[in-house]
Amino acid sequence: MAIVLDTKTDPGATVGSWSHTCSGSDRLLVLIFTVNDSEGGISGATYAGAALTRGITFAGGTDLDGVEIWYKIAPATGSNTLAISGLPVSSDYHAYSASFTGVQQTSPLDDSDSASGNSATPSVTSTPTTDGQLIIGGLSSETNNAPSTGAGETTGFNSDNGAWASSFEYAIQTSKVAQAINWGITSDLWGCAAVSFKASSNTGNFFYFLY
Repeated sequence: MAIVLDTKTDPGATVGSWSHTCSGSDRLLVLIFTVNDSEGGISGATYAGAALTRGITFAGGTDLDGVEIWYKIAPATGSNTLAISGLPVSSDYHAYSASFTGVQQTSPLDDSDSASGNSATPSVTSTPTTDGQLIIGGLSSETNNAPSTGAGETTGFNSDNGAWASSFEYAIQTSKVAQAINWGITSDLWGCAAVSFKASSNTGNFFYFLY
């Protein structure tokens, strides 16, 4: 079963609780949390009251522009509240959510990576070990313009947060290959992270009739 985007939500900067709708089969919900400066990461998140799992720990770059990615296998269907706990004391954070179908429901997380630098080309390489994987990328940067989505990726959201910028993008591979999850920005400090998830092996239900 191929992985497909279900829904994506941008609640806006400095929002720690919002509604997200999930539907379909073999579901995965992803939370991309980005933060500016040295505010640090979060302590947890829930969706419809059920806890999400941290996919990558706080990946802070120079000046600690950082990203965390959390996920929930088989999230509840319908519109439910996604709530973050342990938010930074400042207002310099921006979170996004996205749900996908066609994701493996047992131990789906495969690869996790982070990178940081000071340039116009933020990039982190993900190396899936199986075909058809979903790669999620998050970016936080000191630049004051919205990032542009890199070649080979699909835009989630690119945000200009005033004194800093953030982004979520994704790629759905056909065959496994190391892939640079990248962005374009006005040259400045940045930190980014990426995680990959395996595709479901469920091919659906087939019925055979004998005549």
